[in-house]
Amino acid sequence: MPLKINILFKSLTNSKIFKTIAYCFLLLFLLFIPFSCEDDIDLTPTYIEIKEFTLKTQSDEGTESHSITDAWIYINDNAQGVYELPAKFPLLAEGSHKLTLRAGIKSNGISATRIYYPFFAPLQYNYEFVRDSVYVIKPTVTYHPNVVFKWLEDFEDGGISLERSSKSEADIIKTSAPDKVYEGNYAAKAVLDSNKTFFECQTIDAYQLPKAGAPVFLELNYKNNAEVHVGIYAYTPGQVVQRSVLVLNPTEQWRKIYVNLTNAVSENINATEYRIFFGMIRDEDDSEIRKAFFDNIKLLHF
Repeated sequence: MPLKINILFKSLTNSKIFKTIAYCFLLLFLLFIPFSCEDDIDLTPTYIEIKEFTLKTQSDEGTESHSITDAWIYINDNAQGVYELPAKFPLLAEGSHKLTLRAGIKSNGISATRIYYPFFAPLQYNYEFVRDSVYVIKPTVTYHPNVVFKWLEDFEDGGISLERSSKSEADIIKTSAPDKVYEGNYAAKAVLDSNKTFFECQTIDAYQLPKAGAPVFLELNYKNNAEVHVGIYAYTPGQVVQRSVLVLNPTEQWRKIYVNLTNAVSENINATEYRIFFGMIRDEDDSEIRKAFFDNIKLLHF
């Protein structure tokens, strides 16, 4: 190509006018291409509806009380989403598929820390999905067969596996008052009246628990009109370390919570044993009697 024409061509192709004309021709070309494949794409979903989970326990696994808030959904082991219950949600699935459900909870009772509870076994179903159909599922979960129930306390037996600490001014005792018991005949209570300002109790037994990030959780039902601290005592050679994990906020209704002890246990790498503790404080100028009630305590790990 002659030098003058080459320079003129480069100048023209680099100009804004040329680029604008080229874009217009490209757009017109794309608009007139027939997209017949669009008619073959069916985006009609299948719907799954789950209102709630049910928990089924064995005789040595304690209460069937739970606070399952979410459904974690998998199709052929591929994650599809997490849905707060009750829920009705779409899936772009047709034909034969494996559906897996995991029961989700709020770790430490916090909405921002939703997880699937590792101690509940996943549920699996095989479906022949038909588009624009609704599949209503009523899932019943069980504990995973490998779960170790290190400590169970429902306060129904003659004794009690908690004791007041040496610093406490109040005892942990059983109560049978119907409005103070979550289920069964008994629960535990602690009271700070006008003469007492500090309560703390701990497990009588010390427990060996797995570390290195292995999941360790404490389940319980509770009701209280004061903040209650929940945590561990870690027994290391020559030292006892107290670690508060969370605070139970006051509630007039019984609640279920899953306390995540994993980090607190694992960070005390030299600990040989652990105790669980509950603590409550009343200000000296507080005229109200402070109370806390506990039921159905479980300490779990794998």
